[in-house]
Amino acid sequence: MSNIYKGVGINFGVSSSVCAQFGTFTLQSRDIGFTSETELIKNSDGNTIAKVYFDQKREGTFEYIPLGASGGANAPTLPAIGDVATVTDSVTPAVAWFATGSNWLVDDVQVKSSNTSATRVTVKMTSYPLITS
Repeated sequence: MSNIYKGVGINFGVSSSVCAQFGTFTLQSRDIGFTSETELIKNSDGNTIAKVYFDQKREGTFEYIPLGASGGANAPTLPAIGDVATVTDSVTPAVAWFATGSNWLVDDVQVKSSNTSATRVTVKMTSYPLITS
């Protein structure tokens, strides 16, 4: 028996959305962080005297529940690895500066389905400052 959806999609305090070739969705959860490569610089005695940070990037994991026109709950339209997405957040200022922006690259896509819960799509993405398309 297929799932029957009534009412509207819910969002528990997460105001972001992701827009890409696979549609626009309101997210159920997001996990975003900044990271970079590092290198320690040592003197001739082997003591660290400096630390260099380079190749800064944002990494994010976004989970959404597809409904209706956004791809269908039972057969969601999925992004392809390498697709470029834009993340928006106009409601949560503390998160918006951290998450909002274009040029997020899709790195990983997972679909979780169960006969006791809604289909969930998890998309892992990375955003590099110098990659613009």
